[in-house]
Amino acid sequence: VKVMRPGWSMIQFRMRVIDGLGNPAGRFFPTYRGDTTPEKIRSWAAVAASYPAAPTSGNVLARSFLDRIFPLEDGMDSAIDTYFTPTAPILGDVLTVDKPLVNYRVHANNSSAQSTLDVTKIAHDLRRHIAGSRYSARIASANGIEIAPNRWRYAFYNMGMRLASLRLAPAQHPIQNDTRTDCVRDT
Repeated sequence: VKVMRPGWSMIQFRMRVIDGLGNPAGRFFPTYRGDTTPEKIRSWAAVAASYPAAPTSGNVLARSFLDRIFPLEDGMDSAIDTYFTPTAPILGDVLTVDKPLVNYRVHANNSSAQSTLDVTKIAHDLRRHIAGSRYSARIASANGIEIAPNRWRYAFYNMGMRLASLRLAPAQHPIQNDTRTDCVRDT
């Protein structure tokens, strides 16, 4: 409540990583840059649909923001942060609290967090990023703001996942006709 101000869409904060049994893992997530501002987050989201962001449990969403994106579309993934994370900075200010306020449990059944390498999850995560980028571009357009639906291609995080997917599981790679050269060109 202390950081809320007019025009905010989301407040994100760090999380303390714990294992499946609730034991502290000795790390915190995500790492925010010291110069993170709502304006920089908006710029990063507009260019690459990506910025240092917490998953669902590391956020507080403004009712005014939710009113602009609900109801969600049929067929959306159950991980709703896929949709609100790239959209929140386009429709308001994303405020950052750089201290851990909740625990984040990493276990074998997390939908995207991994304690061991799982190439199936990499492909699934890439599909999510693509869907979130396209969704936020549609919502932005409906609000008179034009951003590229394919801007996910320019996110550093996605480039790493694309390269890993192409190298480790090319048959499962979710982006048709994608190449390692495309990944390098997109950076």
